[in-house]
Amino acid sequence: MKKLLLSIFALLIFTSSCRKEEPPTLFTMDYDLDFTIPTGLNPFGGIYGVKIRNIPSNIESYLIANNMELEDIVEIDQAFAKLTADFSGVEYGFIRNATVRILESNDSTNYNPIFERLQVPDNTGPILDMIPTLIDPTDFLKRETFDIWFEMELRAFSPSLLDSQLSLQFKVLDK
Repeated sequence: MKKLLLSIFALLIFTSSCRKEEPPTLFTMDYDLDFTIPTGLNPFGGIYGVKIRNIPSNIESYLIANNMELEDIVEIDQAFAKLTADFSGVEYGFIRNATVRILESNDSTNYNPIFERLQVPDNTGPILDMIPTLIDPTDFLKRETFDIWFEMELRAFSPSLLDSQLSLQFKVLDK
């Protein structure tokens, strides 16, 4: 029994030491996007979405500020996303599932989910935190502009006109 426990313990130590370390973050790219969720969206009406077009990536400004060239960027990963209601008293509990997709500004057939929140809790307040996906947004963020599609499946009618801000942060990683 002791040998079995010792073997399991050794295996756990070995697997935890074999994890790939994430490279250090060189800088972050932040975007605050405003949009409105209309009143009375029907939970039986399917999936609703809001498209935010031609968002400047500001990639040149980020590169200049960090003394880098575009070729120096190998990988950009999602850090976090959150949806915030502009007025107090309004909550996002009417949303069942939410997804943030990134699109090319000139080709809306190329889109990928970069953040999502499945099974949003009923008691979600005025802030909805989202979870990064494993999709690589690097090519989209290296362009001058990109589009965002905020998609939601509802569990209840949208209660009122809801001014919202979607905050996105991406991290540019070292090689």
